[in-house]
Amino acid sequence: MSGAYAAPDFFMINTLAITLGYRCNFNCAHCIAGDKREMGLTAAEISLAVAAVREHRIKHVLFIGGEPTLYLDEMRDIISRLSGLGVEYRMTTNGHFASTIEAAQEILSSIPELAVVNISCDKQHEKFLPESHMRNLYAACKKMGIAFRAILSLSSPMDLVLLKKLKALGDFPVLPQKMLPMGSAKKNQLGYSHPSFDEGVWRKICPNRGIIVYMCGQGFTTCCAAPAFYSKSGRIVHPTLGGHMASEFYGLVSNFNLGGIAERLGLTGIETAPEDSSPCVLCEKLFKRKYGDDL
Repeated sequence: MSGAYAAPDFFMINTLAITLGYRCNFNCAHCIAGDKREMGLTAAEISLAVAAVREHRIKHVLFIGGEPTLYLDEMRDIISRLSGLGVEYRMTTNGHFASTIEAAQEILSSIPELAVVNISCDKQHEKFLPESHMRNLYAACKKMGIAFRAILSLSSPMDLVLLKKLKALGDFPVLPQKMLPMGSAKKNQLGYSHPSFDEGVWRKICPNRGIIVYMCGQGFTTCCAAPAFYSKSGRIVHPTLGGHMASEFYGLVSNFNLGGIAERLGLTGIETAPEDSSPCVLCEKLFKRKYGDDL
């Protein structure tokens, strides 16, 4: 199937995740950023992201990195430019700044209108983040009326033991997700180990459906995995949100499950491996099968 797709109604986009930059004070073995660590948003890119929120009436902005709190000025700039639009602001952080409850409150209070804090936690983050920091950050959020959630990345079912540990820290949601074998995680063999290929993955949709990512130095994309990080063809990442919404990639992942995507790309006889049980890994395989190195 070829040609441009009619873009789905923009109200389907409920979140713009803005990659402020890739600098981080942790050095986790599963980080996907790789050689992008020195990249950060330019003034022109900030204007572009703000314009996209305004034009497409996006109601949730998620600040991601790298570590977002290393980019406080950029966060505050974006929030100030969107004042009065009723946007909810969220942040995904490693929690490095929460040495005390007061220290956590100081940073959080410097981000106007912050409504949700997600903390990344797993066996790799544990090497850099004391348990007390997570407890302090949760306590600070609770005092300030900010929603707090933990995102638990799993490399195997055994990692679920961390869930019990997190539950002992407080009453907050924990969102488990399987670690993708991409970037440093693939190099260090840290992706989630599937025992066999799960045929049910063909019926799954893109887990990022409804979310757009602005990747500093690159552009807008629905993808937050390896195809977006390393794409150079203009198929996956686009300079404008409108251009991305009119692309084949956005049309496919927004409208079809993985089986439907394979069918519309004209792919048959696809050999699968256990790791292809992850929707993101299988999606990458499909587009690489279709376009090869021109992805």
